[in-house]
Amino acid sequence: MKKSWVLIAAFIAVVVMGLVIALQTGEKSLAFARGTVMLSDDLNSEAGNAQTLFLILRDPDSQIPMPYGAAKFRVNPGQGGKLLDFVLTKEVVQVMSPNLPVPQRLNIKARLDQDGAGGMDQSGDLVGETVNIPLGSGNVEIVINKKIM
Repeated sequence: MKKSWVLIAAFIAVVVMGLVIALQTGEKSLAFARGTVMLSDDLNSEAGNAQTLFLILRDPDSQIPMPYGAAKFRVNPGQGGKLLDFVLTKEVVQVMSPNLPVPQRLNIKARLDQDGAGGMDQSGDLVGETVNIPLGSGNVEIVINKKIM
């Protein structure tokens, strides 16, 4: 009986060690960028009931008109100021063409979308952009400061 308990304990120890090693050596998710999206004070009243924020990633060196990828978030503009703290990873960003290489520099546009639908900017949407940031950048600040007419 004592021998079987020793075998069970040894088995459990091997399983736990395997899990620890697997978690430590597993694939780490690439962070395209980390940062904050802010709404300019000038546009507080223009935000209306918009609750959808898109972050659209583009490769500044690409000739392809389609973005590299995009992420969609639900926000509450409320009194303006900070809308979102973000970490853009492959789990969050929908990559448009997975076969393309990951860009080493990015343009990131934030769009506070009035109708919540993807696609092109439309009249009434509020946008801001940061350009040419290195892949993996932290402390990226995107200020939404323009209204699409």
